[in-house]
Amino acid sequence: MKFRTDFVTNSSDSSYLTFNIKNKVFYDYLSNLGMRFENTKPGEFSDRMRVVLPSGASARFGDPDNWNIPFLKDCPSISAWIVALLVWESGMWEDEYSDFSKELIVLLDEAGIHFDEEMKDLSAKVDRFDENIEEAVVEHIQGSEGLAHAIVHASYTEVHDGKRMGVQYNNEFDVRTEACKGLEFVVTGELKFFENREQLAETIKKMRGKVSDRVSENTAYLICSDIHSDSSEMEKAKELGISVLPELAFIRRFCNEDEFDGIKEEGEVDMDAGILTLVGGVFDYVVENGMAPIVMEVWKDGKWQKEGKYKRGGGR
Repeated sequence: MKFRTDFVTNSSDSSYLTFNIKNKVFYDYLSNLGMRFENTKPGEFSDRMRVVLPSGASARFGDPDNWNIPFLKDCPSISAWIVALLVWESGMWEDEYSDFSKELIVLLDEAGIHFDEEMKDLSAKVDRFDENIEEAVVEHIQGSEGLAHAIVHASYTEVHDGKRMGVQYNNEFDVRTEACKGLEFVVTGELKFFENREQLAETIKKMRGKVSDRVSENTAYLICSDIHSDSSEMEKAKELGISVLPELAFIRRFCNEDEFDGIKEEGEVDMDAGILTLVGGVFDYVVENGMAPIVMEVWKDGKWQKEGKYKRGGGR
C-alpha cells in the first residue's frame, strides 16, 4: 500500500506501508471486543483490511488523506503496533483523533487497554500476544521530499517461529562506525571485497578484534552476505539473536571504504533512497548497500530480545 499527500508545490510527504501478520489469538481477542475485520483472511491483519467497530463505524486502510503511521521501531511489540496503527491510521490529523479513533479508544479502555502515545500501558496489556505470531512481514517507509532530496525513514521486519529479523534505515544520518577492539566475529560465505576469509580475519585482528569459527553468545556480529543462507552459523545467529553484517556493511562500519574498489559512496546511496517511497524494497536496499546491520531477535520472557552478550547492533 502506498499513498501520497502533497502539501506545497515543491514538497510532499509520502508513506509506503505493506504488512501481513498472522496471529489468530490476537485477532480473536480483538474480535471478541466487538471489532470486525473485513477484506483480510480470518486470523490475519493486512494492509488491505477494513476495521468495523460495534457501532458500525469503519476505517479503511490506504485512505489517501491519512499518512501519519506509527513506526514499528517506536512500539515494544508488533501487537502494540497493530493497536497504534488502528488508532492513528484511521484518521489522526493535526493532533486530533477522528470519531472512529475516539470510539476505538473508548472500546479499548473498557477492556482495560489504555492507549496513550507512549504506549506503556498498552504495551503491558498486549505485548504478550506477539508470542502467538505465526508469521509476519511489515515494511514501512516514510519520505519527506523537497527541493534537494527525499529524507527517508524506513524499516522492515519479519517473524518466523519466534525469531525476528529486521533492518532500520534513515538517510539523514551517517552509518554508525565502531572500533573492532574486543569484539568477536564469525565469518561465513563468499566474499566480494576481501580476497578470502583469511584476509578478512587478519583485518579484524589488526584492528584488535577477535575471530571465531562458531557463533555463540560471545559473538558480536556474524559476517555473511547471503542473508537467506541456511548455514549452521546463520541458524545459530537467528536462535541467539546475533546481528548479521553483510561484508559491505562490515566495511562501512569498521573500515575505510575508500580503500576498496567498487563501493558506492554513502552519500550517493542516501540520495537514491527516495525511490523506496515509491516501490518499497528497503530490506534488499539496505543489505545490498551495506547501510545497517540485520538485527536478529528472539521471543523470550514475554518480549523480543537479543540473547548474546553483545546487545547493541541497532540501525542508524
